Amino acid sequence: MIARGQFHIQLQDLFCSFLNLFTSKLNSHKNVFKFSDQLKNHLGANDVKVFSSCRIAFSEFLRNQNLEQGSEVLLCPITIPDMVNAIIINGLEPVFVDMNLSNHSFDIEDLENKITEKSCMILNTNLSGLNNLNTKINELAAENELILVDDISQAPVRNYFQSSGSADFAFISLSIGKTITTLVGGAIASKDELIEGQFKIIGVAKRIYFLRQILENIKIDILTSPLVYKYFTRFSLAVLAKINPSKYMNIHQTNTITKFNEEDIFFDDIPVLRESFPEELYFPFNDWMADLGMRTLNKWKDVDRKRRRNRDIFIEYSSDATKRCVAQNFLREAYFPTRVPLYVTNVERFSLFVISYGLDMGRYGLNLCSEEKVFSHFFKNLPSGRFIKENCLFLNLSEKNNEYDLVTSIEILNKYFEAYSSENT
Repeated sequence: MIARGQFHIQLQDLFCSFLNLFTSKLNSHKNVFKFSDQLKNHLGANDVKVFSSCRIAFSEFLRNQNLEQGSEVLLCPITIPDMVNAIIINGLEPVFVDMNLSNHSFDIEDLENKITEKSCMILNTNLSGLNNLNTKINELAAENELILVDDISQAPVRNYFQSSGSADFAFISLSIGKTITTLVGGAIASKDELIEGQFKIIGVAKRIYFLRQILENIKIDILTSPLVYKYFTRFSLAVLAKINPSKYMNIHQTNTITKFNEEDIFFDDIPVLRESFPEELYFPFNDWMADLGMRTLNKWKDVDRKRRRNRDIFIEYSSDATKRCVAQNFLREAYFPTRVPLYVTNVERFSLFVISYGLDMGRYGLNLCSEEKVFSHFFKNLPSGRFIKENCLFLNLSEKNNEYDLVTSIEILNKYFEAYSSENT
């Protein structure tokens, strides 16, 4: 059986980082340069700069571009609110573009229609390890003299800048849920020229903040680990779903005020309209973060191999009824398989069905920012983006899962989609 919220980092690496936190100097940066060079080589980039988070990296990039105030940045609606805030804080306007059901990137026709004389940039978010790189986006950017930027946080593939359709600049979140992680952190990578500019860095990170984060994430990793999930967590979730279905359906939901924690400087991605980012977010990237990043980066080849194996297993064992409900780019290309995106008509019935057999699946934790109240001034009715957010659920292809649990999970999906095949075609 498979849990939805598995981290890609190994538990032993989390424990090592926990122990190292008590001895590391958070104002030391010797290994930061080493990690930056490794990441640069991994991506095939010309230059890499690391930051406290991806949102700060993006915001500082925008600030240093000296873009005309009021210029428009075109982006997909499924993202973290602070990527939208980074645009607004820098005096620019977000323009949300509808999405493509096959690859969770832009609907090209809608993108083309929304480019205006005020457009200055396209921000393409590569979601779920699908191949979102599209040469048509490059052509539109070149024809209209727009800066093309990719957010490759969920697919920081090896030699990204040698890939067809890659952008001039890429942003990477290095937060705990990502394949390459530094617990918190982010990076800018560039293709052809060195990144120039003065980047804002204030103060020193607080050890207690990292400690809170890592303890919470160790707890989550234990509860979603294959052994603990199989013999404890899945039964707890199944009982909750039976007794209180609505509570189970909302247990992992973002945007719930009960998750707000004033000590969490990221606000746990609760949608907040910011006038500026808190100064606490501008702490410098440090050696402790870099050490964790190098641990995970060095395991890339093995992680990639295992996920491709898991994708092959899914394709081999899934029924035609199941495959018809998969976002088609997943079946066409093994770009960087992180999870299987499945479209479901009746989400509650599906979720309660699969958890009754021990399979826990969830939707995007990212916000549909085009419909968040705090961004109502930029509201767009984007039916495909809304459908992806509300009706796409994911089977985790984590390298931690063994073949037996994966095949068993696929059989549960086959049972459901064959029973309701007329609804899900």
